[in-house]
Amino acid sequence: MLLDELCDGSGDRGAGSAAPGAVELVLGAEPTTLAAQGHGRRVALAVRADRATHPYLGDHAINGVPVVPVVIALEWFARAARACRPDLVVTELRDVRVLRGIKLAAYESGGEVFRVDCREVSNGHGAVLAAELRGPQGALHYAATIEMAQPEGRAAPKGPAVPSLGPWPSGGDLYDGRTLFHGRDFQVIRQLEGVSRDGIAGTVVGLREAGWVAQPWKTDPAALDGGLQLATLWTQHVLGGAALPMSVGALHTFAEGPSDGPLRAVVRGQIVARDRTKADIAFVDQTGALVAELRDVQYVLRPDTARGQA
Repeated sequence: MLLDELCDGSGDRGAGSAAPGAVELVLGAEPTTLAAQGHGRRVALAVRADRATHPYLGDHAINGVPVVPVVIALEWFARAARACRPDLVVTELRDVRVLRGIKLAAYESGGEVFRVDCREVSNGHGAVLAAELRGPQGALHYAATIEMAQPEGRAAPKGPAVPSLGPWPSGGDLYDGRTLFHGRDFQVIRQLEGVSRDGIAGTVVGLREAGWVAQPWKTDPAALDGGLQLATLWTQHVLGGAALPMSVGALHTFAEGPSDGPLRAVVRGQIVARDRTKADIAFVDQTGALVAELRDVQYVLRPDTARGQA
């Protein structure tokens, strides 16, 4: 709000105000000096991740160590983008690069502070932002490009058709620790409709029904992760081993914040190699409208579970 006042609400700095590109807004930490780049705004968010601030991450652990999932990194990017341009809404996070995973070794003992940088690289009717997520020592973990638009006139398209599906093998627990390792707060798949070589579909719930803590959510990471879990199950079905998502081409959003009820997640997948798949995941609400869509999610078989193939 202060930055908007300095720019008289329009992004145009008046006489006597700071020169273009010289204003930086830092939220959640002591201000730091950064070299201004271009003519756009720039925001830095400091995010502490520990048991107190992110209790649900205790249920996203590998070998007992909590790991920050890609959906949380996307949420942090969306928050930084909205802080940078509060007059706009996020419509797309694309070219998401996962450069190194984030293990929270100090999760139970004070946590770690991560920095999310967003800078405007172009503007007009909307804006394009470049975003980076760095660790306590400055190591780059994630990078993405964020598209933003005016909130007026956003219309959600209808959800996609479901691929032809056969029955899901009955019996057994989806969250058996082999294919899906997730604890209670991430166990958001409520129903499986079926599976085939072309894809999988099911019902997932969002963070409200999962019981996550109230925060200023800009996306619904619980529901998004449920879609990624379904695509993991599909990859196991077609390749015969547990897999991990390695990259996300884009997240398209048509509504901001947590979902109001269960969502139907529709996965359309493709085998690209004997140990790799890619998938598009659509999230559809009870009216049939598309709420969000993950595009070009790349999966690779975990070496410890891949089956031998000729």
